[in-house]
Amino acid sequence: PNAPTGSATSGSATSINVSLTGVANASSYTARIYLASDTSTALQTLTSFTSGSAITGLTANTAYVVTITAIGDGISYADSAPSPFSSSITTNPAAATPVVAAPSSASKNVGQTNLFSSSATVSDGGSLSYQWQVSTNSGSTWSDISGATASQYTTPTLVIGDNGKQYRMAATNSKNGTTTTAYSAAATLTVTRTTLATPNAPTGSATSGSATSINV
Repeated sequence: PNAPTGSATSGSATSINVSLTGVANASSYTARIYLASDTSTALQTLTSFTSGSAITGLTANTAYVVTITAIGDGISYADSAPSPFSSSITTNPAAATPVVAAPSSASKNVGQTNLFSSSATVSDGGSLSYQWQVSTNSGSTWSDISGATASQYTTPTLVIGDNGKQYRMAATNSKNGTTTTAYSAAATLTVTRTTLATPNAPTGSATSGSATSINV
């Protein structure tokens, strides 16, 4: 057969589609795929291969070449020699790692709320999604905050038990059937009670008719 042709599968980083030109009297075709950088050993052998089919299970952003063998009927026709190698076919890249901005730490009083803000960018035009997380042990472990899936997050009304909690945003990039997640730096929330005003100095006088008490 002639050398096959191929291209990366749209929306996938782990497969390519390969087309072949048929030959007369072939009963089927076998495709073999190799690394473009090492054609000594086939990575996969696919029998009963049909033109336009996908070869899956590959590595993102990697170049491959393919050969096609025409299979005879075993009676009148023997198998052909392998075709020449295809031109190099490179899989799509995996999702790029997001760059995530750090939210700002904040100090608030009990009874207030706080708005945390972040943002993320990616170099490959992938689709971004967000998830805010909270840590109550100085960042040793993190838990997703239910419903906090925008680039901003407003806390519930704060209580003194929220003092010292840390918050970060996870940004996930989805591209070509793959995902990559990166995290912002942590912001620390300081929560304090409002201190009452200092009273004025009291006044007083001796209790009338008593030598052992005063009125204040």
